[in-house]
Amino acid sequence: MPEPDSWDNIPPHLRPPEQVPDAEALLPTTDPSLDAWESVESPQDLWRLLKRRWESGVVPHLEELRRRFMWSALSWLFSVGATYFFAKASLKHLQDLAPPTTQFIQVAPTDALMAIFQLMLLMGTLLSSPILLWHGIRFLLPALTKQERALLIPSLFLALGGGLCGFAFANFIVLPTSLTMLLQFAEDIATPQMSLLPYVGFCSMMLGVMALTFQVPLLAFVLGRLKLLKRSTLKHYWKESLVCMVIVAAVLTPSQDPFTLILVAMALFALYAVSIYVI
Repeated sequence: MPEPDSWDNIPPHLRPPEQVPDAEALLPTTDPSLDAWESVESPQDLWRLLKRRWESGVVPHLEELRRRFMWSALSWLFSVGATYFFAKASLKHLQDLAPPTTQFIQVAPTDALMAIFQLMLLMGTLLSSPILLWHGIRFLLPALTKQERALLIPSLFLALGGGLCGFAFANFIVLPTSLTMLLQFAEDIATPQMSLLPYVGFCSMMLGVMALTFQVPLLAFVLGRLKLLKRSTLKHYWKESLVCMVIVAAVLTPSQDPFTLILVAMALFALYAVSIYVI
């Protein structure tokens, strides 16, 4: 067979090896893992295969998880320590939410210290949450599909906005209103006195509950994008949902009083309406 004038017009797989610039690229390649299980003939072979799979597949992910967990833990500890400098000012702000006639007492010698430490944990977690979310997303990102990655950025904005709105709602509406109603209800009978540590625990729990409660639009957005929840369903079952929201508010309310329960239920109903719009 005569050689052509130019081999450039001939497909590479039809050329002789000496006319291919990169002959090794055209050699048939086989993945040794495809027939690895067929080559197992003894328990030793099976052990070596499992060990090789573990070292090549699982160990790198565990190393990355350990590294990201270490950096997340260090950032959280640093954030908790940094909040010490404004923890007392935050405690004073929480005390100002109560009626002016309220007296705060310290029952145990460590009450004030534990109250400050509890606030430091809460504020440190909030301060380090962007770093914690970033490391978590970077670890899970390779395993996400294209549709799941498209949901990631809007979900983060909804989570951040919902958390901030929940804190603002608890700080400016729920806590002042509920504390005023509860502590001034019987002020003509007894002088309201609050132990410092339980008071900080009540405020911290209410702030956390409202921050989680305001993630309802985020949940509705994700379920709607995944075609698991429809707007027509929420509109059709709004009466049944209202009853469920009152029950959920009763469970979430730390003090179990009707005033706080009504405020939380109203917030849930407003979030339900926002969820219909988000979907």
